[in-house]
Amino acid sequence: MRQAELQRRQQTLLQERQMLQQQQQAQQGPQQQQQQPYMVQRPPPPQYPGVGMPGPRDQLAAVGVARPPQAAAGMVQFQQQQQQPLVQQQEGPMMNPAYRAVRAPVPPPAQHLANDARNFGTEVPVNANAPVEVHFYGHDPRTQVPTEMCLVGCVFCIVDYDRLYDSSEILKWKKVIMQRGGEVEEVYSPRCTHVICETQRSAVVQQALRESKRCVTVFWLNDVLTRKKLQAPWHALHFPSPYLENKPCKNQIICTSGFDTEERGLLKQMVLTTGAKFTTYLTRLNSLLITKKKEGLKYQKAQEWGIGIVNTQWLQDVMLGHYEALRLPTAPKYQQFEEIRLDYGLVPHLMAAWRIPIKLTEEVWKRFTASEAFKEAQKRKQETPAKSESTAPKQPRPAPEEEENIPVTVTTTLPDEKVPQVLLTGLKDVEDLKKAVLQLGGALAKSPKECTHLVTNRIQRTVKLLSAFGTAKFVVTPRWIKDSIANNGFVEERPYQVDDPDAEKTFGFSLDQVLQRTDRTPLFKGMIFFITPGVYPSPPILKEIVECSGGMVYLKKRPSLKQVTSVTQGGTKFIVISCDNDLHLCRDYMSKNINIYSAEFILTGVLRQCIESDAFLLS
Repeated sequence: MRQAELQRRQQTLLQERQMLQQQQQAQQGPQQQQQQPYMVQRPPPPQYPGVGMPGPRDQLAAVGVARPPQAAAGMVQFQQQQQQPLVQQQEGPMMNPAYRAVRAPVPPPAQHLANDARNFGTEVPVNANAPVEVHFYGHDPRTQVPTEMCLVGCVFCIVDYDRLYDSSEILKWKKVIMQRGGEVEEVYSPRCTHVICETQRSAVVQQALRESKRCVTVFWLNDVLTRKKLQAPWHALHFPSPYLENKPCKNQIICTSGFDTEERGLLKQMVLTTGAKFTTYLTRLNSLLITKKKEGLKYQKAQEWGIGIVNTQWLQDVMLGHYEALRLPTAPKYQQFEEIRLDYGLVPHLMAAWRIPIKLTEEVWKRFTASEAFKEAQKRKQETPAKSESTAPKQPRPAPEEEENIPVTVTTTLPDEKVPQVLLTGLKDVEDLKKAVLQLGGALAKSPKECTHLVTNRIQRTVKLLSAFGTAKFVVTPRWIKDSIANNGFVEERPYQVDDPDAEKTFGFSLDQVLQRTDRTPLFKGMIFFITPGVYPSPPILKEIVECSGGMVYLKKRPSLKQVTSVTQGGTKFIVISCDNDLHLCRDYMSKNINIYSAEFILTGVLRQCIESDAFLLS
């Protein structure tokens, strides 16, 4: 109310001043009129409700553009004299050029629009760059879409991935898409709504972007199927890469700290997408540490060794093509270790298509309900039994020897050295087989080293099989146990030996020849292994296999060249097992012509039961 009263007084004073000037001009001659200061006669500015509200002309102002005052010097001086208190009250905070109005201006009455250009008075800055909330859509939010048919109305085209995956794998993707209500086009056409691609650089993707199609990766497809809801991308891995072969981080070695298993898996994929090497360990050779919090041993060591430390925002920005992140990893935005959100401002060209929802027309619904996928979904829904209301956790089943006292039913007992030590691997429903072994007077091997009879259906490189392969005298099928029960005693093993020609061809060995050797000794006896941390299978698993074959393994600390020399002088062989991602840890070994082998040196060597010094070398 006070503000409105002040504005009315201002208008009254201005009108009185104009009337006084007109009276003076009528009394004086033309010559005296020319001596008066130059006055610009303008109508009073239109008044709008609200404190600090800009007029119509102010709404069109560009941010940061200064405009000259529209009133004459005399008029401005008069206003300053008469309204000095008012200006101090109203415009104190507006004198700062960085000020931006928080509230949006109230639309002026229509009758004042013709006088926009003649408005004058104090200019009020307007925030022309005020953030506008943008919505992204999957399906039209007004349409109810069944969760099991979350891809209905979507037409997919898959490109790029044929050079990364087998055709059988891509065929599975297409089948799942159609099972969830989507359609698949073999080649891109304007009918497509989504393009599943790895990179933005292909000609098909560029055309799709020009035609406002949704371009996403197979990670997006997988996550949408998991959530059972069509959503706009919410993770950096959902966007196709802006890079081709020349990745921006190809010379980087990156480690992470403070993340759980699922987060670490996603970060690893993101790091590999940028072309960098990913390590689970931190050494002085690492170039960057991505951490969740400013704490932990890796964080402390990175500070001590001068290794760059950034948040996940840095990795997201690099993935999305923001080269400035590579140049300034120490920028403040990359040092804020809080919850990080995806910056859609870096990918406006990829998000433009998501502003328009996918509408399910009557034609689409008819085609969808008539499809085989819809009929199969309805059938699955009807056949799915109701879930049990019981939520009691299942108790682990005890081992046969703990569950009951199983009597030995055989009439003759075997001496201890001839009692079969049985180890089962790669089988389902093994409890009955274990009972049968005990009932026959046999024993269940407590470790692979004790195993004499390895029971499996086929040759699979499980930890148990590889660990027991060097000591087992027989590798037989479960039929050996079943027929022994029928015979009330262990039968001869030879007719039940596992026959797996495909595995023998794949791994280049003969099971029959291996088992018939009379000079079998622990394969890795007299050898010491160093296994780098990034090797797969993991170093602890390989350690178990090596030790079961008579070798020793360094795991906790990397041996120095001096230690290696000391060990090898005594006749012990030093073997390094590594991978391409860990070769930077082996530079000093390679400088001394120490061979570096892949994990196949152990895995295939155990199956073949021989050492091949020239095989499985890493370049």
